[in-house]
Amino acid sequence: MNQEQAHRLKSGDKAQMIYMDLRRKIVEGRLLPGERLIEEKLAARYGVSRTPIREVLTLLEADGLVILQTNRGGTVRVYTQKEIYDIYDLRLLIEGYAARRAALFISGDALLELDELISEAEEVLEKACSDEMSWEDGIRRLVENNLQFHRFIARAGANAFLEALWERYTFLPFVYRTLKVYGAEGLRTSLRQHRLLVEAFSAHDPEMAESLMRTHIFYGRQAILKAMSSDSPSY
Repeated sequence: MNQEQAHRLKSGDKAQMIYMDLRRKIVEGRLLPGERLIEEKLAARYGVSRTPIREVLTLLEADGLVILQTNRGGTVRVYTQKEIYDIYDLRLLIEGYAARRAALFISGDALLELDELISEAEEVLEKACSDEMSWEDGIRRLVENNLQFHRFIARAGANAFLEALWERYTFLPFVYRTLKVYGAEGLRTSLRQHRLLVEAFSAHDPEMAESLMRTHIFYGRQAILKAMSSDSPSY
């Protein structure tokens, strides 16, 4: 679920704020996989009844971030190595296809938008590396930038169902943790891959675009699996 969908919460602005706060904490790892989310404690923390908390937890479950337990609240979802591998396997197919279609259908205006996103990300990364902004703030901004970049490609493919499919299998905790474990040089490599993708789109070369995107997603999968401890095969 993206931020625009959060506005549909029936319990109003307070529930939306709680949803966004819990979602951010899960994505950034401040609420750890397996951690309990108890309705009574959350209601007391946020100063609300249990009704909006239940609604928020239901939405977080739909996001793939929480597992609900009957009358017990929920827990932050734990993903195994195999689940992460399988999710990225789907992303290889979905985003490879999206890149292929983008190379065929992308407009000049869309190419400029993608180029601007890359330039923005490069600027953020250099500021984070030079201590002009904190590393954590830099990662947050790079995650949002990365999501916009990949969402834009899915949208550019001129397939009405493609963006929704991309949203379904792009799990924010994986994106955040992947960029976090890259380090500065890994992030620079990722942005160079983004630039190569835009070059393939500009050349309207679907084979090259698909190959580059699959390499890009594979690179991310290897990074997150490598970061997982062999002693703890879940994330």
